[in-house]
Amino acid sequence: FNNPSSLFCTGPGTDMHMSGFVTHGADCVILLFEEWKLDSAIKFAFGTIGVFALGILTECLTWLRRTYIGLLGGIGRGLHRHPRLHRGLMASVFTTQVALGYLLMLAAMTYQAELFIAVILGLGCGHLVFNVQQPVGESTDACCVEATGPQQLANAKATAEITSESFAPEPFAPKSWATTSSRSVAHEGHDVKGDTVKTLYLDVSPITCSKCIVRAERALSSVPGAFDIHVALNGLAQVSYQGVRAEPFLAQLVGALQSDGLTALQSSNPLPSP
Repeated sequence: FNNPSSLFCTGPGTDMHMSGFVTHGADCVILLFEEWKLDSAIKFAFGTIGVFALGILTECLTWLRRTYIGLLGGIGRGLHRHPRLHRGLMASVFTTQVALGYLLMLAAMTYQAELFIAVILGLGCGHLVFNVQQPVGESTDACCVEATGPQQLANAKATAEITSESFAPEPFAPKSWATTSSRSVAHEGHDVKGDTVKTLYLDVSPITCSKCIVRAERALSSVPGAFDIHVALNGLAQVSYQGVRAEPFLAQLVGALQSDGLTALQSSNPLPSP
């Protein structure tokens, strides 16, 4: 018979210590799956290191979505002519991140002190490495971390109002980064006599109601240099600008929309005439 004092832990195993946080030596902890019973020092060490690595990976996926898969990232820019494929890839990576976040939550809810510390340190180290220089968000939920764009999260309340309705508009084939119009316009606060005014057309989603239109126009108007802004109920948006380069300006527009919980792809389709 084994001497209980020589055992790493005791009992048949539990996935949650019901009496609060404990350290090793108490009841054996089961990590996520019944087969993953951490009943030895080696198993416990691998489990703790694995949870720590999972926290880093979760933060890494936020960086990956923002830097390489987002509309202006390397992969995203390459897929801007295939919006459905791009959206599918973004959704797949986000779903993976959500799944990892909930696994971390379950690991923390075992109330095993070492695993809880590994979760916190993993997320903290991952944030330090990948996301510490990004705008400060209002959520610390590891399950649903937002890949914030160039602008800060200025309106979390408006973002929460966005519904999860199914929205799958027909994609528009985007062309170059900007569509140029040589017309001269006069707009309040913009003296553009003789100047060339450029216009960007975007496909914004989800736009399902008049409140969404107001939200999108408000976000776009926050970008310096943007004027003559119109958003239609079908998601098409028109933004005029001058005196700035097209590519950085587009990045700011997309970032402003993302800050309000909206997404955008460039479109070559202008708004229909009233």
